[in-house]
Amino acid sequence: MHAGGWRGAVRPVIPLGRRHLASGRGAGGAGSPPGGGGPRGPAAAGGPEPDGAAPGARPSVSLWWRGLQVCAGVAVAAGLSAAALPAALSTQWGLQQAMELINLRMPGRVEVAEARLSWSGANELSCVKVYDSPRGGQILLHLNKVSTSASLWQLLTGSRGFNLIISKPWINAIYDTKLGDFKLITWAERVGLLNAPPPPPPPRPQPAAAAASKAPPPQPSHQNDPQAQAAPGGSQAAAKPGGAPPQAPPRPPGGLVEVLGRINSKMDLSADVRLGRLNLVVADAMLLVPEEVRQILGPSVHITGAIGEQCLKEWAEEVGEDVGWALGAASSPTSSRAAGGAAALGASVSLAGPEGVAVRPPADVLRRPRDYKPGVMQVNSAHLAGEMRLWDGPDHTLLHQPATARLDLTPALTRLGLAAANPLLDSVVTVQGGAGGGGGAGGRLSASFNPDGGRLPYQAATVEMAPVTLALGPASNLLQLLSDLGLRGLGRGGGASSSVSLSRMSVHFTRGGELRTERVDMRLGGTAAAAATAAASGAGGGGAGDQGASGTGGSGSHGPGAGSAPAPESGTDAAAASAAAASAASAAAAMPAEPAGSGGVRLAVWGRADLMTDTLDFTVGVAPGPLLAALGLPSGERPPATAAAPAANTTTGGSSSSSSSSSRDLTLLPEGFLLLVPVRGPASAPRYDVAGAAVRLGQLGARQKAAQWAARREEHEREGHERGGDGGGAVRRGLAAGLGALVGAVAPPQELVAAIDALLLEDIRRTPPPLPPVPPGRSVA
Repeated sequence: MHAGGWRGAVRPVIPLGRRHLASGRGAGGAGSPPGGGGPRGPAAAGGPEPDGAAPGARPSVSLWWRGLQVCAGVAVAAGLSAAALPAALSTQWGLQQAMELINLRMPGRVEVAEARLSWSGANELSCVKVYDSPRGGQILLHLNKVSTSASLWQLLTGSRGFNLIISKPWINAIYDTKLGDFKLITWAERVGLLNAPPPPPPPRPQPAAAAASKAPPPQPSHQNDPQAQAAPGGSQAAAKPGGAPPQAPPRPPGGLVEVLGRINSKMDLSADVRLGRLNLVVADAMLLVPEEVRQILGPSVHITGAIGEQCLKEWAEEVGEDVGWALGAASSPTSSRAAGGAAALGASVSLAGPEGVAVRPPADVLRRPRDYKPGVMQVNSAHLAGEMRLWDGPDHTLLHQPATARLDLTPALTRLGLAAANPLLDSVVTVQGGAGGGGGAGGRLSASFNPDGGRLPYQAATVEMAPVTLALGPASNLLQLLSDLGLRGLGRGGGASSSVSLSRMSVHFTRGGELRTERVDMRLGGTAAAAATAAASGAGGGGAGDQGASGTGGSGSHGPGAGSAPAPESGTDAAAASAAAASAASAAAAMPAEPAGSGGVRLAVWGRADLMTDTLDFTVGVAPGPLLAALGLPSGERPPATAAAPAANTTTGGSSSSSSSSSRDLTLLPEGFLLLVPVRGPASAPRYDVAGAAVRLGQLGARQKAAQWAARREEHEREGHERGGDGGGAVRRGLAAGLGALVGAVAPPQELVAAIDALLLEDIRRTPPPLPPVPPGRSVA
């Protein structure tokens, strides 16, 4: 009973459970597993969803909404972060963290002590410092306060113009000899505030003739050819068997570079420059400079200008400048199609420069006018007035014309600028005047600056100084050089002898410190001795008294082979003579006018300099006329009117009777000959090697003496024929014949003159031609 009772109690439970499970599967229908054995309800037949959607669409919609919610959240977070960013950066911790991130990609190091930033209000930075090293080092720039009334939103959108005021900054203008540039400029180029200059061009292969002219002589002896080492622009003094100058490796920088590398003075600086919508104002700035730079520029400098057609027009109206050269050039639709279009040229050709010269914009501006903005920058100080007209492009700037400057002459400018470009200008004391109101006008030097290709930033540039007349001090290298050559007494007593006139001086330099001066023609004018020399040379090269009896009237019976130079054996000699005649004429025309009868000594200077090592490699050419006249010999120089005639004849290919008459005078030297004197050493103490010039001067003396005896003998023979049997004439003829035979026993005069003239022609070939005169309508400054 107990067992049956257990089975009876359990048995009804199992069917109840099965029915319960079956009813559960039937109700669930769709929820029963596909492999189940229970019956499927109507929902298990795969009917459509109540909303008509396909299976799996609900998860896709959910993902889309979820992504939208995430993006909205990110946008809200970014907006909140951006809104809070000025406030975060205005805190000390946030500012330090931001600057650490910036300095990771910054050359040097930038520090900001305090920032007050706002999306809707004014913004300000305090105590901004720029260091030259990531670990600190030397401070290059210190901005006490940088402020603007514009909000961050206005700055980012450019909705309106704004002022950026930099108050009480100080700028370190120190020069780095290792970098070959100013440290602050190098930092700005690396950061991207300034465009980096183009790489230097590869060295061009020199022709064999030029390489041979610069090669050092195998045996630098004064007995062979002492002036062979005076080739223009050569480096013979520094060339040794090893090929390197002995003092260059251990020598520290000197001269100008040494001066720029030390900071021992300061200048006041202010600026007001408009750059599109930005108006940059620098107030109460201090510029740390060498004392010599302060002496050259003055105690304060002000910079003003504008870039952009609209702001340039507004700036010009305020300061009273004429900017008609820029207006309309960039907006001409025709100029963008082809350079030189009629509308472009009509809009862009304008009067510019100190003489109202018509100057067109550069070709790149005419081709792509919308890529460039016109601008003007002016720099003014107590001793400087400079102006630059430019076209600002996306990654470079083109000059509309060479930048101009007028400088007061100061001792520092003479020592660091003039003496480095021309070693004979080491002791200039005053500016006396210029040619045609150019250089020297108002007691100032006029110069121009033109980078290669007219493009900024530059790798190399040319500075030109207009013709000018200067006064030299008594300790000038030029006066000492002439004294060593035998022309003493110049520059003593404060007379006009210390006045020197210069032609246009062109100096090409690179950012690496290399400097090349083209030929500069000079004339040291007027003592009584120099005036007498000029009078003697004007009389046909005669000396004083009977010693100069080589008048042109007595030269008419000379044969064709008795000229000042031998009859040219090839076209090379004839070309050299014609080129020398033209060079002399152009050199005379390029120099400032001098009072009539003042006489003078003609000179020329050319060569190279390395500013990094303070080494010179120059050549000075001295006209031998005054030196020969001081020895009582014919000067060999032609009168100015006669000297100009051959140059005129070379242009037409003919020869005049005056040039033919001059060529038959043995005492006349080859046109354009100069005694060459090498100049080496530092700019502060150059060394003049006059030994070679002294040897050549001795050869000239022998030449002139032989020509003098030949001319005198011919004159006595002519007089004897005219007087017939006069006894006195017979005595003179006998004396002349005896002296002529004595001279002829050593060497016939014509052969001696021809041999020496061959050496003179070699010197002429090593002498560069003078710079051509400035074309009409163009001014140096």
